[in-house]
Amino acid sequence: MNAQDQSRSPARPSPLRRSWDNDGWACLSVAAATVSLLAGLYLAMSLAGVARYPLVVSLLAVAAVWTALSCGAMAAWARDGIGAVLRAGAVVDAVAVLLLVLCQMRVLPLTAALEIYLILAAMCLFCVATVRLGQRRPAQLALAALTGTILLATMASPLWAPNLLETAPLRKAALAAAIYPNALYSIWSVEDVRYIWHESGLMYRISGIRDYAPPAPQWWATVAIYTLAAAVIAGANLLRKRLRRT
Repeated sequence: MNAQDQSRSPARPSPLRRSWDNDGWACLSVAAATVSLLAGLYLAMSLAGVARYPLVVSLLAVAAVWTALSCGAMAAWARDGIGAVLRAGAVVDAVAVLLLVLCQMRVLPLTAALEIYLILAAMCLFCVATVRLGQRRPAQLALAALTGTILLATMASPLWAPNLLETAPLRKAALAAAIYPNALYSIWSVEDVRYIWHESGLMYRISGIRDYAPPAPQWWATVAIYTLAAAVIAGANLLRKRLRRT
């Protein structure tokens, strides 16, 4: 190939351009779906006359569940690790739009919105790291379903943990261990929300925690748990790939 042929060869797209071609529309689509879901729920509950406090509590619950279910699925359909982070991160960034609106409405302080965002971001990293353990698409989709199941199970821990841990010698400590990874519990416990769900009338009767309830977890504890888990999983995956190359 001579110099003239080389000059006519198409230039390789930049990494930013490749990321947009591979993941741009997917990120925009899931972000639009997230905003539409939360905005539609807000409008429906507002028109139904729901008071502001239960409305905010419900919105945050839906945001947490949606993040748990969608981040792993979005990461599974990405071509590479960067694409997985971008696609799953688009879900959390779209939730941030809701949080900023709530701040603008003076429903949440900015510090509480930031804490909630960090909790969701840590969940997102955990999903991405776990999904990337799969080497093929079917395995990644199965891992996405597994991460969603794990996150939803931890969110429902006040319902099942007391029954499983009923005979534990240190029941309060065991319940605390089940509560601290609970992202929903942590989100509801941030400043100016402070909704401790098993203390409400109905949940107190059906949760089983009651007087054994541990104190509400600090938001940073949940962030640390999922961030550390994501780092360990990602490190193990990287080590496995390097060992396979040798």
